[in-house]
Formats: sequence, structure tokens, C-alpha cells
Amino acid sequence: MTNLKAPNAVGVAVTGVIFGAVRHGYPRTLELSLIQLGCLLLAVAALSRLMPTVRGVVPARRS
Repeated sequence: MTNLKAPNAVGVAVTGVIFGAVRHGYPRTLELSLIQLGCLLLAVAALSRLMPTVRGVVPARRS
């Protein structure tokens, strides 16, 4: 599994667990899974901001 496929697999797995665990009907389950996906999005965005920056690296020029 590549580094790009692993986060997708985790997102699908967590959403699948919610769909399997909640027995309140499809609309409520969809609502909960969308809330969960939004929370995961915010968590990943926050974690990406905490990553250290690389100093001394000059960005490549676009031609």
C-alpha cells in the first residue's frame, strides 16, 4: 500500500464502521458519516500545519 492509498483506506474503513454500527436508518447514518469525514478533514488540516518546514530549500521555478 502506498502513502497515497493508506489515508483513503483509513477514511473508508472509519466510515464503514459508522455505517455498520449505527442502526438509526440511512439518513441519520449518512449525516453521522459526513460529520465524521468533516472532523477527519479538519484534523488532517490541523496536523499538516504542525509539520516542520524545511529551511534553506529554494522552490523550483515554473517555466
